[in-house]
Amino acid sequence: MKAYVYILKCEGNDTHFTGVTHDLERTVREHKLGKGGRYTKRTAPVSLRYSRKCKNMNEAKAYQKIIRRWPHYVKRAFLENDIETLMKFKGWK
Repeated sequence: MKAYVYILKCEGNDTHFTGVTHDLERTVREHKLGKGGRYTKRTAPVSLRYSRKCKNMNEAKAYQKIIRRWPHYVKRAFLENDIETLMKFKGWK
């Protein structure tokens, strides 16, 4: 069954939330309505900045685990296609 890993921009405190789901549209809608997780309720409004379709939930969770390890500046560089900054990050492959 398909799954997605996604990154939300949390405008309330200029952070990012990374999650996984089987239904991307529903999940993003719920986050925007304040019905998502506790973190995004406190940091609303949110906007979808990135999503990747995966073969299954295990693959999506593996990507989520990698992304969650990135410092904030690396997530920002990734979302803005800032290759120069990404290449300086030791964890980038």
